[in-house]
Amino acid sequence: MPILGLAGEIGSLLAELKKRVREPNRAADTGNNLIAEELGDITWYAVTIARRAKLDFPRNVLLANLIRTQSTPALYVPDFGMAGLRHRKTHIRPLMGAVATFGSYQRKSAISARLGHHDEAALIPYLARIWKNSGEILDIVDPTTPTFSKSEQRKIAQALGDVMWYVAGFASLYDLNLDVVAQINAQKAQSMFMPVRERRPTPLHDDDDKALEQFPRRFNVDFVPADNETAVMLINGMRLGDPLKDNAYQLDAVNGGKIDGYRFHDCVHLAFVAVLGWSPVIRGLMKRKRKSNKLKDDAEDGARAQIVEEMIVKLTHSYAVNVDRDKLLKGRSRIGMDLLKQIQTQTAGLEVSANKLWEWEKAILLGYELFDRLRQERRGRLTLDLRSRLVTFSKVSVAVAEQFPGAA
Repeated sequence: MPILGLAGEIGSLLAELKKRVREPNRAADTGNNLIAEELGDITWYAVTIARRAKLDFPRNVLLANLIRTQSTPALYVPDFGMAGLRHRKTHIRPLMGAVATFGSYQRKSAISARLGHHDEAALIPYLARIWKNSGEILDIVDPTTPTFSKSEQRKIAQALGDVMWYVAGFASLYDLNLDVVAQINAQKAQSMFMPVRERRPTPLHDDDDKALEQFPRRFNVDFVPADNETAVMLINGMRLGDPLKDNAYQLDAVNGGKIDGYRFHDCVHLAFVAVLGWSPVIRGLMKRKRKSNKLKDDAEDGARAQIVEEMIVKLTHSYAVNVDRDKLLKGRSRIGMDLLKQIQTQTAGLEVSANKLWEWEKAILLGYELFDRLRQERRGRLTLDLRSRLVTFSKVSVAVAEQFPGAA
């Protein structure tokens, strides 16, 4: 529900700004990216709530707010509401340009704001008031009713206007342009929540590289046990990488008969190959590093990129275990945005940063579906198809490992 989402994002903003007050050096350590992200999320939820309440956001929310605040410049002002817009048409025309963009609203709303440039002394009462606004919205709306009465529309329009007035003030306080904040947030939302019918995969990152430096567009990888505790990967009977153990304390008897299974975690790397067209780790194991392009070989296929990928797999594994140690992410259709944002931060500057968040979500969910299947079967064949961006699982017989003595 977007109203709960708005309250949650305002709470996150308060948490970050509270730390700024408590820790004077935090701004230097973290910059203003976190604040920009929270302001963008608040704006997105505010627009979504207005749309569901059938409000014209620029006119009923932003413009109405300017009329109220500029008529009585104070933290809280009398409600002119939408009726006030009808009876004050002379005010509307010259002010419409003031809400043409979020940035123009930000500049215009600063006229009535008392939160001056870098005026952190006024921050605490402003934080209290924006939180009060979110509570008012929660109090106005009956969550069991999908429609909004005229009275609820007016109250929501005013409360959202007040929220946006504080959002604009916080943006100015921290030298942020609300247009840029909103644009980045819109790109994030599109990257994550794009309708399935409109999704187009990011082009494979090695499409323009030499054939022998590309990932094969379709190939099989067999996971077979070398013994009760060790698994190996095979491509055409040749071992890929080193034999792996779980390297964990969990034993079958302790875990209800299901092994920890980290020995199979390379299936997540393989899901990255199929869905994202990216895996410095698997590229290195397959001897497909792009040696003919020194820059790519170093920056995209080198040790640093491999470490980033291994870190992402460990992050996703910890996330999956916390969701459900027994099933991992089996049956799940969504990944937490916080995890995806962490991944986005870690991959900044790499070619995979071009991939959209929904692609990461698909890759992670697919990778852990395969992971859980391999934990159950303890062996299996993964067929990767990079053209269709899929990996499929099929069973392999116990005899497969015996056919390839080099596996052990």
